[in-house]
Amino acid sequence: MHPLHPDQLWTDAQPLVLAGLPVGRRLAVARAADGRLVVFSPLRASPPTIAALRALGEISAFVVPSRFHDLFIRSISGPSRPRASSAAPA
Repeated sequence: MHPLHPDQLWTDAQPLVLAGLPVGRRLAVARAADGRLVVFSPLRASPPTIAALRALGEISAFVVPSRFHDLFIRSISGPSRPRASSAAPA
């Protein structure tokens, strides 16, 4: 995780290729007023990603802004925070 604002906002990225195009993938993590974390556009679950999220604190929610961004929600929500809520388009 790369801090953008001390103890409040982080980002991370992973490579992603769709239809032969290297489009990449980026997530953002924000600390809510209650101190818990909100994860936007989750990345593919990997041990380093899960460890980084756990080190930041408790995750309260995952936000998936579009169908393209929901590719990895199932792979990361369980291992990183099984009780976190999710918000996604219908």
